[in-house]
Amino acid sequence: MGYNTSFEGELKFSDDLTIPMLVELNKLLGEDVRDLPHVEQVGDFNYFDLELLDDYSGIKWNGSEKTRDMPGQINTIIKHLRDNFVDYPHLTGNLVALGEERDDSYRVLVQEFGGATKIAIHNATPTPGSCPHCGEEL
Repeated sequence: MGYNTSFEGELKFSDDLTIPMLVELNKLLGEDVRDLPHVEQVGDFNYFDLELLDDYSGIKWNGSEKTRDMPGQINTIIKHLRDNFVDYPHLTGNLVALGEERDDSYRVLVQEFGGATKIAIHNATPTPGSCPHCGEEL
C-alpha cells in the first residue's frame, strides 16, 4: 500500500558533465540513500528515483512507484555534486507532479544557482457538468 505520484518533465545541466561527475552521479541514481554514508541527505526520502536522460544532458523521474520528496532528492544530488566538484554545471528545469488525488498536483522548480522548490498548482479544471470557460453549471 502507499500513495503514488508521477512526474513529467526533465531537468537539464547547463553544460556537459565530466566523466568523473557522471560516475559520481551514477553512484546515486536509483540507490537507497541510507546505503550511501558519504552522502549528506537533504529531505525525507529513501531512494533516488531519478535517471539520466539518454544523451546525459540532464535527469528525469525513473518511473518508480511511491516516490517521496522529489525536491529533497534533487537538492541532495545538487549539494553532493557541488561539494565534490567546483565546476559542477547548474541544473535547471521543472517536473510536474501528479498524485493519485485529483487536486494533488504541484511543480518541482529548479532554478539556476538554486535548488529544487515545490510549487503548488491550483486545479483550474472545471467540475463535471460546468462550462469550461465560465464555470456555470450546464
